[in-house]
Amino acid sequence: MIGLLLVLCVAPAGGNIRDGQPLSFAMQPGEAVPADAHLRWPEFVPMDASSKPEKFPPIDWLGLRNPVLASRHGAIKNQAVVYSGGWFWFFPALQIAQGRACLRTRDFKTYEYYLPRQTVSGAPRLLQHEGRWHALYQLFAKTAERRIFHASSEDLLEWTAPREAWPSFQPGTRHIDAALAWESGHYYAGFKSNQQLYVTRSCSEKLDLAWETPLRAESEGWCEAFQFIRIDGRWRMLATARAPKGYETGGNSYTGSHEPFLYTMDGDGSKLEDWSRWKDKTHVALPFADWNKVMHANSAFLCDWREHDGWFYLFFAGANDDTTNRGRGHGKIGMARSRNLMKWYLPGEPEDPSR
Repeated sequence: MIGLLLVLCVAPAGGNIRDGQPLSFAMQPGEAVPADAHLRWPEFVPMDASSKPEKFPPIDWLGLRNPVLASRHGAIKNQAVVYSGGWFWFFPALQIAQGRACLRTRDFKTYEYYLPRQTVSGAPRLLQHEGRWHALYQLFAKTAERRIFHASSEDLLEWTAPREAWPSFQPGTRHIDAALAWESGHYYAGFKSNQQLYVTRSCSEKLDLAWETPLRAESEGWCEAFQFIRIDGRWRMLATARAPKGYETGGNSYTGSHEPFLYTMDGDGSKLEDWSRWKDKTHVALPFADWNKVMHANSAFLCDWREHDGWFYLFFAGANDDTTNRGRGHGKIGMARSRNLMKWYLPGEPEDPSR
């Protein structure tokens, strides 16, 4: 039971922290595992900044195959995907032959890349509000193995230098997997600390990194890789939790037991306490395929693009090994789509009107 809320606004100490470094998932092409020899690898081309299409591009679902994003030079997971300006943008930055790149695509086959001065790194969550993009993501910090940092951008290409988001809360403690949302005049954030979900909100309508005292959340058991998303007027949370029976892959405790789940907020989101109560935990059950036999559907991210083409899209990380990247595997990104968040289709699979 959540106790009495003490509202204490904590502002960031110090200035910009410029020595934060991302966790590296760089690889050599020769590290690719034999089980991936059959995969088709996407094409990466330099970004054409003058290209500014206005319409949501039709997605050639029957012509796609998973994984839709992969690199011989690096692994990717804990991804976020946003639609903006006619493009689908992927974060965090991915290591490709040319360097750590910001990526966008219109067809999930060919990706344009850009090498920014500042890259949005591990497990990012992005929010656009009043014409500006905000990102929370994790970096190595002076005081802990990883902490949550904030950066902002006008165009998703050039980002401000990262600042630690809440340095005064649990200093020295590892914080990862941020979530970010806007509701009722406040920014709301979630993050993982000591294997628990915590939530906080901005002290005002500004994202000036002054936050109320975080609350420990209830979420029907362990979870991580959080995403807050409003669907049909209700706040939902997508998160990774332990795989149910039949979905364990036999990989290590990281790659072999992480699956996506949807939760519903117990409240309307107008109070911080609402964000600390999540119920109705429901497994998002996806089929297995030939590219994600060891890590099946980790760190999923949900996009509601129904206003454009009538579908929800789910992006998730998979791998065929649990040895590369410190036991995380050579992560690649697959996608699935659904009309109702229950029946999911993989790329190349036609819709069955009877289901």
